[in-house]
Amino acid sequence: MVAARKIDPCETRVWEATQVDAGQTGRLAIVAALPAEARAARGGRSLLPSDRTLSVVSGPGPAAARAAAEQLLEAEALQAVLSVGIAGGLRADLRCGDVIVSDRLLRTEGGEGFVGEVGLRQAAWQTLSRAGIHAEVGDSLTSPVVLASFAEKRAAAARGAAIVQMEDAEWAAVCAERRVAFCALRVVIDAVDEQVPSELAAWASRPNPLVIAAALARRPGLARELVRLRINLGRSIRALEQALTYVIPAVAEQTAADDAKL
Repeated sequence: MVAARKIDPCETRVWEATQVDAGQTGRLAIVAALPAEARAARGGRSLLPSDRTLSVVSGPGPAAARAAAEQLLEAEALQAVLSVGIAGGLRADLRCGDVIVSDRLLRTEGGEGFVGEVGLRQAAWQTLSRAGIHAEVGDSLTSPVVLASFAEKRAAAARGAAIVQMEDAEWAAVCAERRVAFCALRVVIDAVDEQVPSELAAWASRPNPLVIAAALARRPGLARELVRLRINLGRSIRALEQALTYVIPAVAEQTAADDAKL
């Protein structure tokens, strides 16, 4: 059968088409919020047979992530999910391009946290270490909004998390409900002392050029901030692509080994 379908009419959440044998198990889903993050996984996926992995773009935010997770795990027989993408740094020692393999997945509103699958986490971190890529294991906080100001980042950092993103706790929650192994790898795009343009909180993932032009007219200094953000984005996506070239085969191998034990 063909394991590919459009999840919603806006095409913000799609499965990448792959030909799959009915009843196949041991498959790994690589999930991301944004297309650029998903494209960073292509190198790692190309090292594996096409039927071993599938790619999902959920769209940004916790609600989009949960909806995509529920629909994906309802439709597909998966052994593991690897969430990948960029994140904001919450520790003073983290800078753009640093790689974090998530330990605990937390929510800003508190409550239940989730822990990434130990075997997958170790496989990811050890593989990066052997490749000479510095990576750390740290807690990751899921926020429903972009944390733009220093004050917001510092408040989030008080939870003890190393990074902040907008999707992983929801993926982890649904995977826990369905007994599917989960692991997350993120690359820092902005340090805790770098202020994110406040306009980003009001924009969609791909804002209309007219909206950007209007914002620049109101606040000319925004141009410099956007240039810095674009440079950081390119740097973090390149670091993500490099890390995933090693991590995806390693996680897929660990997934297959775990599946063989069942």
